[in-house]
Amino acid sequence: MQAEISPLTSQRKRRRQRSWTNAQIMASCVMLLVISTAAGLLLVFFGLLLRTPQKQPIIPGQIFIPHEPNHRHQIPQRLVFTHRYNLLTDDWKEDAQNDMTTDERDELMVLQKNVREIVKKHPSASVEFWTDEDCIVALKQVAPATQQDEWVQYFRSESQGMFKADWCRGVALLEQGGVYFDVDLGVRQNVFEVLQTNTTLATVKVHRQSQHPGAFFQAFIAVAPQHPVMQRYVDLFAEYYAGRNPAKGPLGVLFLRQAFDELVGEQPAINATTELWQEVLYQKSMKPYLSDDFKPPVWGTRRACHFLVVARLEVPLVVPFYSRIAGSRMCPLQQRK
Repeated sequence: MQAEISPLTSQRKRRRQRSWTNAQIMASCVMLLVISTAAGLLLVFFGLLLRTPQKQPIIPGQIFIPHEPNHRHQIPQRLVFTHRYNLLTDDWKEDAQNDMTTDERDELMVLQKNVREIVKKHPSASVEFWTDEDCIVALKQVAPATQQDEWVQYFRSESQGMFKADWCRGVALLEQGGVYFDVDLGVRQNVFEVLQTNTTLATVKVHRQSQHPGAFFQAFIAVAPQHPVMQRYVDLFAEYYAGRNPAKGPLGVLFLRQAFDELVGEQPAINATTELWQEVLYQKSMKPYLSDDFKPPVWGTRRACHFLVVARLEVPLVVPFYSRIAGSRMCPLQQRK
């Protein structure tokens, strides 16, 4: 026999049913509102994305690592230049022993102006200009005690000034570290605005049309003090002059790459604090990916004058250098006879 349900109990049950139904309706409405709002936002987002497509860099290269400004760098703010003459002073102009042609003198004037512009872009950095005699003094300090005279003799006997400069920059950077620039490198900005704070070695890979693909364009080297790659780089020159390293070609370009590969093989962690930028031939198709104030390197008649260095693949591309300035020996302002 079923128990009788009082009218009051039945009424309360119906109210609870209506109450749950109303709650479910409210929840459904809220859910629909959320879904429709999210869908609308997605439509707006994809609409904007389709209307303004992201420009992708056309040059393969480094993975972008966000730069952290206002931090102390592992690489000291010490600028190093090398040349036969100290271009920070005007003494070379009065040197009676200089038997210069007009073209040579004009080029030195251009290089001197360029060096001073680089220095201005690095107002917090110390600056050193190394001549051959400075390199000889330093070679005696870094050479093994039993080989000091040999190293100096190797250096003095080298007839190619560019090979002397290659060895000298390594010696100059070995103990104290710092940043080396070729005197004809077109520096567009303070390099410490581009370098990562934890970087201990930075240089540039040669352009892909080079006869030595994969080698390093060491017109720019930034390095922390007593870096093992720089020590090996210096030693490779001594081995070459002693006949134990039969290299052929641009010695500095080849030896810096060799030193890097050897040390990374022994100490893979070096990779984590190394930046390898890329030398690239400028093309008009790159213009949309460059900043509005970028001036294309179209000076000179030789292809070598038209290269730039890309540090990071952002849009606009981060381009700290031109490979060579107008008015240098390779890129004269007017064709020499």
